[in-house]
Amino acid sequence: MRENPYAFGFVAACVALLTLTAAFIYSTASGDTPKATENAFSFINSVSSMIQAFAAIGVASLAFKGYNAWKDQIIHGKALGIAWDAQVAVRQLEMAQIKFSLKTQRATVKVPGDPVTIVGDSPLGAAFEEFEKQCNLLDKVVVKNDWEWTNYCTELRMLALAHYAEASKPVYPYKAGAMSGNPQFRDSDKLDAAQANWAARVELIASRLSGIEKKYS
Repeated sequence: MRENPYAFGFVAACVALLTLTAAFIYSTASGDTPKATENAFSFINSVSSMIQAFAAIGVASLAFKGYNAWKDQIIHGKALGIAWDAQVAVRQLEMAQIKFSLKTQRATVKVPGDPVTIVGDSPLGAAFEEFEKQCNLLDKVVVKNDWEWTNYCTELRMLALAHYAEASKPVYPYKAGAMSGNPQFRDSDKLDAAQANWAARVELIASRLSGIEKKYS
């Protein structure tokens, strides 16, 4: 429930009214003498000093509470922005992987070389670099864990390399699947498994990012 900002002022006014009433009753009970009036004013001054002390404590508490709320808002806003940027990065990574996979499978001439270098020099590699930056921010700023999201990025990179390694193999030119066990020809089952593993990991990451978004919204 949201707190009423005027509650503190209302309580202070009630306390002041009760103090004046108590002083009036005290003065009346003490008799109509200058000493009684002096005692009543002394009573009011004592209670007023006490009220001022409590008021100062209350103001300090409200200020501290407001500072903490402001600090939490800044932290939550920053974490939420990082989560949003990471969501964009993972979707861009997903699109880049699809395009790179299709291009690899349709290529008639396979490019020799290290798969890590080939993937790294492609738009997919650039998408991985951007996603890795967001993973580093998630680890350092949001979850305060040096490896959790970095490990996610590394796992995705390994899955992408496994998919490329199979997709870059030539298709057996005669009967499909007749030489599926030969490592130099593409195995459709392995290719489908690599793609399924990639998709499952992407969806897991997207789900974790949605959880962070809900937590800091």
